[in-house]
Amino acid sequence: MAKVDQGDQNIAIETCKSWLNQQNAAFLAKENLVVYWEQFNPESKKGEWTKLKPIEACRIIKATRSGLQAMRYINPELLMVAAQEVERVYKAGINSRSNAPDEYFNFNKVFHFNEFEMLTLCMLQVLVGRGWNVEAVVLGRLMTYIFRRKGFTTPNRHFRWKLLRAVSEEAGVIIRDRTNRMSVYKVGRFVCIQIEGIEDSIKTGFTPEEADEIATESIRRFTEL
Repeated sequence: MAKVDQGDQNIAIETCKSWLNQQNAAFLAKENLVVYWEQFNPESKKGEWTKLKPIEACRIIKATRSGLQAMRYINPELLMVAAQEVERVYKAGINSRSNAPDEYFNFNKVFHFNEFEMLTLCMLQVLVGRGWNVEAVVLGRLMTYIFRRKGFTTPNRHFRWKLLRAVSEEAGVIIRDRTNRMSVYKVGRFVCIQIEGIEDSIKTGFTPEEADEIATESIRRFTEL
């Protein structure tokens, strides 16, 4: 019997976990499938469900992610363990317009935005509800705080902007970037998110109490979707 290298096996599990998270994939036990939503192009939300047998998903991970030593440990059983560790294993997939039990994966709920985009959308909805345009650096700190509170990987600057652009239209905000800064009278010009119709104010900081309230409300909205 071949000797198991625990270090390489751990690397294999972490590689699978990273792939599952980045694809926003789910492991459906009844169907024995790994599923994730794949957009036709980065500028569109239109796409289709990719449905893979675990052995097919393992083959993709081996081909695109794994080092030579860890590759031999990647198999359907290890992939399922990785999915369990990142809470991506579901009893089965269903199509429901209402809330489904937590053990079921609801295709209707999640096809439009992935979970990182959904949390970002919930945050923006809270800010819109308060009527706050928010300066970009301050918004980045808020997103970092909220993602950590939820237990998600902290998004870097590039990923934050990608998430914001993906959900801005749905949230009713405009991205004011370096080529299109927002001017606030007697305050300055800002890279920020701007609520449609509100141009005369800017939020340039949050108190700890405000940040906590926004995070709590954003996460509550996210979990109730």
